[in-house]
Amino acid sequence: MAQIRAAGEEMSVEAMDAALPLALMGAGRRSWRIRLKRNRGAVIGASIVLFMVLFCFVGPYIYPSDQVATNIDQINSAPSAANPLGTDGNGFNILGRLMVGGQSALEVGLAAALLSTVIGVVWGTVAGLAGGVVDAVMMRIVDGLLAIPALFLLLFLASIWKPDTATLIVVISVVAWLIPARLLRGETLTLRVREYVEAVKCMGGTNRRIVFVHIIPKAIGTIIVNANFQVADSILLLAGLSFLGLGLPLPAVNWGSMLSDGLNYLYAGYWWQVYPAGLCIVITVLAFNMIGENLRGSLDSRTGT
Repeated sequence: MAQIRAAGEEMSVEAMDAALPLALMGAGRRSWRIRLKRNRGAVIGASIVLFMVLFCFVGPYIYPSDQVATNIDQINSAPSAANPLGTDGNGFNILGRLMVGGQSALEVGLAAALLSTVIGVVWGTVAGLAGGVVDAVMMRIVDGLLAIPALFLLLFLASIWKPDTATLIVVISVVAWLIPARLLRGETLTLRVREYVEAVKCMGGTNRRIVFVHIIPKAIGTIIVNANFQVADSILLLAGLSFLGLGLPLPAVNWGSMLSDGLNYLYAGYWWQVYPAGLCIVITVLAFNMIGENLRGSLDSRTGT
């Protein structure tokens, strides 16, 4: 009987050990839902982003328009029932053009933010964990690149390679990864002296395990917050390059090139060629900034719970 009781107790302990991670995961998900419900700014920003994604990628199927063949009969037409936001200097429907132009802006912005965040997280974590000469050399590279004006570096890189979607993602990432690298290096310097990291080292844990199991998950709040800002910055950088004529070549279009083209007609009174594209850029960038700013307190490991 004593053996049976002991076996039962052992099984119950094992069952509890198996159920504990699931319970913690469930509690963590409920905690995040509560935080998001209370964080109305992040919810509003996410709703705006969702609307812009639907507007750009679903909108062309609901409101189709020809964005390839020019229509000379409708050049610079004012807003009307047929063209709710008017037409541009080539006769393209502005509303349809906003939808198509937003696709490249969101694709490049999200992809560049993802790539730059991954590079910055790995670079900064390795530098902070290694310390010493390795840290000094790696961070001096970051400081040297940060000393170069971002716009100048972008113009230099964009002038070397033929602009296409993949190239613009890489070019923007070359500039954007520096900030997350510095942030994660600072987080790593703080986390690497924690007791649980020291315990992993004493038990023979590898640096790879420390980075990917202990440091990066603990800094996930900082990573998520910064990634939202990276998306906003990438959209602005793409708009700046396109405004200067170094964006995607024709017939591709994005909001930055629409601003550049419409500026030539602004003083002629054709406001609809400038303001809608500028408003889309402002709204989208503000939405991502709202998400990042409002999630900072909820997800940042230094302020969250």
